[in-house]
Amino acid sequence: MNATRYNLVFYQEEILNNFLVSLGNAKGKNITSFKYAYILHDSDIIEATGELKKAHYHLWLEFPQAVKSQFIENILNISGSDASALSYQKTDRNFLAYLTHDTTNSGIKAHYEFENIKTNIDNNTFYEMYYEAVTKANKPSRAVQETENIKALAQIINGNENITSFSVLMKFLLDNQEYELMQYCIKRSYGLQKGFESLFQLNNYNLASKGLENEIIGKLQEARNKYHSLQAQKNKLNGMHNNLEILQDYYEMKEREQKQNEK
Repeated sequence: MNATRYNLVFYQEEILNNFLVSLGNAKGKNITSFKYAYILHDSDIIEATGELKKAHYHLWLEFPQAVKSQFIENILNISGSDASALSYQKTDRNFLAYLTHDTTNSGIKAHYEFENIKTNIDNNTFYEMYYEAVTKANKPSRAVQETENIKALAQIINGNENITSFSVLMKFLLDNQEYELMQYCIKRSYGLQKGFESLFQLNNYNLASKGLENEIIGKLQEARNKYHSLQAQKNKLNGMHNNLEILQDYYEMKEREQKQNEK
């Protein structure tokens, strides 16, 4: 099996470090330029019994290109660890979130501090990787997101009597900067119109007419025109201010000349 990312478990930090040293001494640029991050889990509980789990380290590895699992197993044996410590995944970096148990699936598991993670990646880059992993790991499923979107739309519609058509709904979402709901409505426009047909009895929106697109373009153009108008007013005021400063400097100069002449 080949993979670019591996997850390993160690029960002694010394053996973990031996493994990293052995890996760093291995031949091949693809091997030696690996990234790693690990953390101690010493507060995990066995849910069935309530007993404390044996303290252990979770290690995450990433290689520039796929590496054979057999190679990793050989390094484990050299460093004095059992090959059973190894697991691998070909997906993404979500496992970084598991290092601190900052995932939805972690449930009531003990939380670990980000600062306790040890890594060979520079701080800023690693924090971005970790934050992205946490965001992805906690992203709701499509089914959950679908339910949340429908609930949000139902609340908006029930709370606003003026929403009597699909186009009015879209304008409301645009005015209130509900862009994610707006995108959802665009993707589900046909189904939403059919589903809300009894509610939207007035001015039923026809997507084929491109009315929505024209409304959005018009709204954006309106905002753009307003911006340019405000910018022009600002420039005009700046010009007046500059003229006033010039006049003030001129009169101050004249006053100085007059005082000189009087002397």
